[in-house]
Amino acid sequence: MLKNEFYKIISRKSSEQETIVTVELNAAHFIYQAHFPGNPITPGVCILQMIKEITEILCNKNLVMSQAKNIKFVQIINPLAQPEVNFRITYKISDDEQFVDVNAQAESNSAVFVKSAIRYKIQA
Repeated sequence: MLKNEFYKIISRKSSEQETIVTVELNAAHFIYQAHFPGNPITPGVCILQMIKEITEILCNKNLVMSQAKNIKFVQIINPLAQPEVNFRITYKISDDEQFVDVNAQAESNSAVFVKSAIRYKIQA
């Protein structure tokens, strides 16, 4: 889990259509020291893990990625330039309660960093 060490949730706003979760990135985390010293960039795998962890909180289920339908990394996330990132998430649990389909976008102000459509399998 990256929550509370790599990032922390600082706000959450929900509507009928979507939830926007704002996170604060920890630029001092050891991952950024390796990726890359002096010019930290949030690794794509960490962004995907944040989407998964946030979705688990929203739907109160343990999830495992089943299918990456579409993942587009548009811009880098530098925690020094963008210490706060908004995750705009919509999700739907399948009728048989086996899967969760998620559309997520990571953004800050007018910049979009990641757009994704991911299917997770619900773990018992």
